[in-house]
Amino acid sequence: MQFRTICERDFETIARIQAQTRYDGSEYSLLYLSGWQYFAFSTMQIAQTDEAVYLRFAPPQSDGEYRYLPPLCKEDAIARAIDALERYCAECAQPLLIVNLPRAYVDALPVGRYEIQTNRDYDEYLYDPQALCTLSGKKYHAKRNYVNRFMQNYMDGDAPRCRLRAYAAEDRAAVEQLIERWQDTKQFEARYRQSEMQESIFLRRAFELLDGNPTYFADVLECDGKIIGFSYGELTPSGVGIVHIEKADVAYEGAYAALNMLFARKHFASARVINRQEDMGLEGLRRSKSSYHPIGFSEKYYLRAGADR
Repeated sequence: MQFRTICERDFETIARIQAQTRYDGSEYSLLYLSGWQYFAFSTMQIAQTDEAVYLRFAPPQSDGEYRYLPPLCKEDAIARAIDALERYCAECAQPLLIVNLPRAYVDALPVGRYEIQTNRDYDEYLYDPQALCTLSGKKYHAKRNYVNRFMQNYMDGDAPRCRLRAYAAEDRAAVEQLIERWQDTKQFEARYRQSEMQESIFLRRAFELLDGNPTYFADVLECDGKIIGFSYGELTPSGVGIVHIEKADVAYEGAYAALNMLFARKHFASARVINRQEDMGLEGLRRSKSSYHPIGFSEKYYLRAGADR
């Protein structure tokens, strides 16, 4: 197994392998990896064997200790891929630490062989695409009411005041202002302040990836010529629709619910599942994500083996 510095062309290989899996998480999204400083993308490394792709990175302030992403491979190769990685780390006299390991990976491993922990705050919420596209059924009654009020106030009639349309480059300043206004209304705990500050870096990377990359797409919700909502998503090779960014002006009642439904209808009607990412332990965000009735989670486990176990 030989690691080298990753480049964006490697994501063509990653996509081919991911298309053969049912990987539900965000870990192999180019935006996810290159947009968050934690993954130190400029120095991230990749290795490939006949059965799997491996990525590793050294987060800031980690003293150079590598973290590994879950090996990307078919389900029947998971145990062999992790065993190969464990042997590689042992040969290098390094501990093995795999982050964001899905539950399917944990279930494929021998019981008791590894130290495994989890953190509910980083489990990613998964939803039925048709449920979010239609909001049908009794459990979505409240959401439908929000959407209906928004439609009646802003989108119905011969001259609707509001529309969902594709993001254009000239919208960038207005979108950035929308997100700044949203941030100003929030009170974050100190442990999440750094993540909030990195959102501007993430947003800049998101805009870059819209240029000529059909995997990524964004829409704005425009009312009376003003941008009051912004959504940014991705459709992965494994059929997962990821909502990376969703912001709306709460002064417009029902804007969030309408944006959620309209974006899902436009981009994720044929997706296998929708991933709306984690809540980071923020109570308000957890309530909001739970109110859309997830069908499950892309759970995140941490596996350690080797000298530091």
